[in-house]
Amino acid sequence: MTLNFTELEAAEQRVRDAVMRSAQASDGALYPLDLLTWAVGNRTASLVRGFRVLIESRNLAIAGATLRMQLDTYLRFMAAWYAPDPHEFAHAVLRGTRVSRLKDREGKKLTDNRLVEIASAENPWIASVYDLTSGFVHFSRSHVISVGREIKDNASGLGLELSGEDPTNATDESRREAITCMTHIVRLVERQVLSWAATKARATTDEAATT
Repeated sequence: MTLNFTELEAAEQRVRDAVMRSAQASDGALYPLDLLTWAVGNRTASLVRGFRVLIESRNLAIAGATLRMQLDTYLRFMAAWYAPDPHEFAHAVLRGTRVSRLKDREGKKLTDNRLVEIASAENPWIASVYDLTSGFVHFSRSHVISVGREIKDNASGLGLELSGEDPTNATDESRREAITCMTHIVRLVERQVLSWAATKARATTDEAATT
């Protein structure tokens, strides 16, 4: 099966375009959330580039960790929309405060579990993807089972493999699913950036209407 990155790379380019749109909105005025948005766009570009290299080099385990990192990008950016004040949230993050120490409008800490809970309300698949890909970030069963490979001429039918590549039983279908999942997450990032760009544009229009 041919691996196709066209939709993923198109989604990543749209994130770049959305970041530029948000920066140019409101007559170019910059807010704390703009700096966060720019960082999100930059991290997305870096992760998509690395993800493709890893998939093409048959390194699905580390590509899975990269996918988890992009999900983290989305969840922590999304958190600003649930904070009492998005700009205060951005200020705190820029000062080095952990997102998990900040609270949402309900007074609940914005831990990973809380962010997954919020995001899963609209996209139920996020919870399972978070759990699965976390297994690639932390040394876990995912890494242990990846060393096994089938050996037809061995009585046990099982051997161990020491390699930087995917085990021999890995399939292009699993790689294609990873690409699709990464594409969906990048699209979610794009949506959040566009939401911020629209908010800035409306603020400019409202201000002009009152002057």
